[in-house]
Amino acid sequence: PTSPQATDTVKVKIDSIANAYLADTLTSSLVIGIYRQGSSTPEIYSYGVTDKATKEKPDSTTIYKLGSVGKTFTATTLAWYAVNRPQALQLNDTINKFFPVDQKLPFWTSGKDPGDTTRITLLNLAMHYSSLPDTQPNHISPPNYTIERLMEFLGSDRPEWHVRPLALQPGTKWIYSNTGFGLLGVIMEKVSGLTYQNLLDTVFCNELKMNDTKVQLNNEQLSRLATGYQHGHAVKYTLTSPAFYGAGGNYSCMNDMVKYLAWNMGLINSSLNNLLDTLHAVRDTSTHSTAWQGLAWQINLLRPQSSQKYIAKDGATTGYSAFICFVPGTKTGVVVLANNFDRELPFDKIGVEILRILNQ
Repeated sequence: PTSPQATDTVKVKIDSIANAYLADTLTSSLVIGIYRQGSSTPEIYSYGVTDKATKEKPDSTTIYKLGSVGKTFTATTLAWYAVNRPQALQLNDTINKFFPVDQKLPFWTSGKDPGDTTRITLLNLAMHYSSLPDTQPNHISPPNYTIERLMEFLGSDRPEWHVRPLALQPGTKWIYSNTGFGLLGVIMEKVSGLTYQNLLDTVFCNELKMNDTKVQLNNEQLSRLATGYQHGHAVKYTLTSPAFYGAGGNYSCMNDMVKYLAWNMGLINSSLNNLLDTLHAVRDTSTHSTAWQGLAWQINLLRPQSSQKYIAKDGATTGYSAFICFVPGTKTGVVVLANNFDRELPFDKIGVEILRILNQ
């Protein structure tokens, strides 16, 4: 890891932010990676301990679970096929295209005319505009949630599940949906003919040399995994369900994530750069008039009453938190990884606060 001198005012401020967070989490760990304007080299800062019992210190190779930050990986594979293999899929294709005709799938109807139906598109899934619920109510939960069970849920006619028909018309309202991104991951496996991990490797991990970004870890990688903590208590390591790989079942380390951030910021010249406009395009408002939606990525104003926008994605899962954000115009960006998750701690504010410091 590289770090500027301690007298650097940016580092002093980052230290202050990190130490305040660790004081609230009862000593977990935090790894922060930044790109400053005019620099193509990341700076990586590590704080705390990866395990309270061993007191081991984190570094740029320590592995964390990403949660929903991994949704941007699924979106990247979608953008790759939309740009490079339009004969295989286009963003406005309905999900029905990718399943047998006898597979029951969600739809919306106005109720006035049985033939007046709207189907979910790939773009709807990638923007959280599918109208699918976030998770499966009263259904089997991860880590035992198979693709078969996902399809059973999506084909259900139980009125209380609001899937067939959908409660809202797709494309009309932003509703955050792990179900939707899990389904998108399943569709991308079908389109590519690859497993989800092989799909990520083939599209971008191999080219960007993101060798530690996995949905399942080998024994050597497990030895570098930070213990996850929830409200100060250690949580058991569990595998993500195959039906939810696309919704954020990935593990990674800071070395990999700063490469991914640099590529998204346009700091790396690669054959993948033709995907960035498709990924980051401002497509619609999400929850209010100062937040917009891309493919998984969300776009917000950096400061109130400012025209400067930043692109970001937050992630949280049992025992872990992650956040990635950047300002395209100034080529500044931040990644934050932690082995702690507490809904009462606004983890994304750490990344945004540092991003504002980089863009005074």
